[in-house]
Amino acid sequence: MTILLNPVITPLSAEEVLDFEGGCLSVPGLRGEVPRFRHIRYQGFDPQGHTIDRTVEAARRQPPWLRKMCPAAT
Repeated sequence: MTILLNPVITPLSAEEVLDFEGGCLSVPGLRGEVPRFRHIRYQGFDPQGHTIDRTVEAARRQPPWLRKMCPAAT
């Protein structure tokens, strides 16, 4: 898991994909497909103040804990 403080998220292209179903924590049961940019760069700092600067593709952004909780979303 990565802890990212003061995140800056930058889309690297205008291309979007429909990502896994997103849910609303405030309204249980409310779910839907979420459009996301295919390629992004995220920057910030870890808890020790070290710089984090990574580029990712949409398929890699789904957190492992979500894959365990919602296997249908993978």
